Amino acid sequence: MIRAALIVGFVFFCASPSVLAQDKYSIPACTSSSPSGEVAGGRIKLRLPKDAILKKGRDVDYSYYDIGFGPEKSRAWLVGIYGPMATSGKVPEDWLSASVEVTRRTWKFADIEGVDVKGRLANGNYWRYFGQLGESVKYYDVPADTAAYFDSILNNACFLDWR
Repeated sequence: MIRAALIVGFVFFCASPSVLAQDKYSIPACTSSSPSGEVAGGRIKLRLPKDAILKKGRDVDYSYYDIGFGPEKSRAWLVGIYGPMATSGKVPEDWLSASVEVTRRTWKFADIEGVDVKGRLANGNYWRYFGQLGESVKYYDVPADTAAYFDSILNNACFLDWR
């Protein structure tokens, strides 16, 4: 059976039935009383575990960071990028079409909205895309333990209020 679903303006097809849920939630503002430690991100701030592996860089019009998990030879990365035109804020279409299960949520901070989409691939691995126009954080094709580590970081994101 082939099912179609509309996700973030795209239609995708799955060879097996997919579970599609939609939910909305709010991201808290980052505060100066946030726990001390390493932080990564632009307006979407991620508080990192004490032992986190972090690489940062920049180009003329964007900044990026990578958070690693696992042994060096097989390390997986949670990849973040931010800048005015760094990302469209939309899940890559090929991620959706390769998925057997997709869950979509939207988040909001004041009048700013973004997406939080998770998927499971046919091989049993996972992906997640969290972002908005100009900023995203994502991982792709990782096993359950790696997804759980990255999700624990993403689930505690806060938003830098410039107002």
